[in-house]
Amino acid sequence: MKTPGKDRGLLVVHRGALGDVLLALPFLAALPAHFRLPRMTLAGSPAVLGLLANQPFVSGLADVDRADWAGLHLDPPRVSERMAGFLARHAAALVVTRDPAEVLVGSLARLGLTPVLTAPSRPPETPPVHLTDWMFASTGVRPVPFEVRVRATQSGLESARRLAAEKGIDSSNALVLAPGSGGAHKNWPLESWMALARETGPALGLQPVFLLGPAEAGLAEKIESGALAVSGLTLETAAGFIASSRAFAGHDSGMTHLAARLGGPTLAVFGPTDPRRWAPRGPRVGLVQPPAAPGAWPAPETVLQALAALLSAA
Repeated sequence: MKTPGKDRGLLVVHRGALGDVLLALPFLAALPAHFRLPRMTLAGSPAVLGLLANQPFVSGLADVDRADWAGLHLDPPRVSERMAGFLARHAAALVVTRDPAEVLVGSLARLGLTPVLTAPSRPPETPPVHLTDWMFASTGVRPVPFEVRVRATQSGLESARRLAAEKGIDSSNALVLAPGSGGAHKNWPLESWMALARETGPALGLQPVFLLGPAEAGLAEKIESGALAVSGLTLETAAGFIASSRAFAGHDSGMTHLAARLGGPTLAVFGPTDPRRWAPRGPRVGLVQPPAAPGAWPAPETVLQALAALLSAA
């Protein structure tokens, strides 16, 4: 049995990684008003979407990796009793996807959700358009008249405080350096990160702390002795740690997008990816782009100067 229409909500499916979801955040915030539905369920990766659970426009989260979601990717769809009940609580849907004709979109429509709209998960290459802007422009959704930020949870902040105490980190004076990303081709050389870390103390009076994700676990042995590094953090604790710190520097990566949305000074070091399409967005974001030569990267001195300018403006 369906929930009465006036009580049903909007289902939004976004299966992207952390950076993709955070670039979509202003778009997601605008969807309840666009569909004129008071409640919105976000479906995707729980680890990523959990950061958005405290957003006022999110009323629930759903895990697309549950087994019964697989039936929605069949034609015709196969629906478990649990899934049927879940879908009955929603009136309409939007799927963020590369392929507007994918089976999931048709399945949701066949199962009674209407309308079922799609939004692009990638921007066009030519002309270069930022993903956030493209999501609005290609769907006709109107932006909300306020900036949408991620808020660190109380438990994440408390975990970060305990971590800082254990490591001897002065969070209020810490510069978080995130030398990883989802692709090695996007990573500034580790030697450049270490050169930057050596200079941030004398030049800026900051305490550099390397933040290592699962993909960067092997870097811990390569980081110079005496340099502080933290690893193995959950996204919730990482958000609390970044939010508690003075500033952040990283690549075109999910962590950099997270830092930008948390609102603190965030410097993004770009390499082969185009910041016109993928730049992090937030109130205090700086960008460093490489020289025009193929394969070139900015010098550590250039990144240090950009960081100093960002902090002086903040």
